[in-house]
Amino acid sequence: MNRQKLGDWCRGLDESELRAALSGGIVLAALLSSSRTPSLDECNNHLEQLLRKAASQSVALVGLINSSALRSLPDASGIGAAWSRAVANLGDDMIRVPRLTLDGWQSENPMWLIDHLFPNGAPFDFPSLSFLTRTPGANRSWRFPIRLGFLPDPESVALREQLIASCPYPWVWDFTELGTAHEECDLLLLSSTLQHSVTMLLSLPFKPTASCVVVLSSARQGWWETSEFVAVIRSCVDGSAVALVNEYERVSWWFEDFTRYLSHNQPIDLALFSADETSEGDRFPRIWADPLFIDSATCSASEGDRFPRIWADPLFIDSATCSA
Repeated sequence: MNRQKLGDWCRGLDESELRAALSGGIVLAALLSSSRTPSLDECNNHLEQLLRKAASQSVALVGLINSSALRSLPDASGIGAAWSRAVANLGDDMIRVPRLTLDGWQSENPMWLIDHLFPNGAPFDFPSLSFLTRTPGANRSWRFPIRLGFLPDPESVALREQLIASCPYPWVWDFTELGTAHEECDLLLLSSTLQHSVTMLLSLPFKPTASCVVVLSSARQGWWETSEFVAVIRSCVDGSAVALVNEYERVSWWFEDFTRYLSHNQPIDLALFSADETSEGDRFPRIWADPLFIDSATCSASEGDRFPRIWADPLFIDSATCSA
């Protein structure tokens, strides 16, 4: 997707107007049939209903990356104005618009769109972004304490020891070194590059399983090659989600923030974005995920009986109180 593919639909818009038009356009494209052009009033009503429903139910909005679908909508300036009105009409009780998950990335490169929805030096309109990945039959387990898995290579063993020693919220996690005797976890943390992570997983003498994999590395390859590596990682662990988080250099601080946001009942995509707000390099995590997993991967929805008493405490909780 780019301006050339969108043609006259977005011609003449400044950056702020284009961002609003793209936000509303991709959400409408995911909802509407391309068999006819909807009226602007219909678009306005659809956006009002979609935003309010997603915000009230704490689920992600779905956006579709499809240039031809956007060109079939009414003019971009009208769509942008409708989107801005719908966001404003959420009311004071809705601090931010819902999270966003993007479909259509398998056939159109989404990076131009993402650069406009998440511009450098500007606050993001969406609190988190993921790439919609349907994974029927994949692992979606999410227990509490969360089973955090590490591979048995020396670098992963050292990372596990570092995080155990530095994490101020140890009751959130069950730190697990994976191997032939213990192959299953909820979240697998990998400290190598994306390509090396694929090589390690393919060469293991056992098959680890995980609902989510977080790779502490940036996306050094192009979009299509990165997506292929991510698909291999997901297949290797039968997972529902893979995230790239460029936080290896400050992993202890990142992990503390990530843990705190998870323990405050944020979905995993939002917790990853919230913990990454101060990072350098990549401006935000890259997350490929099944929305059925994302919307259920919260501590309150997890299995286990320790979370309710912790959830009753404030976000900044005292470890002595909660571990007693």
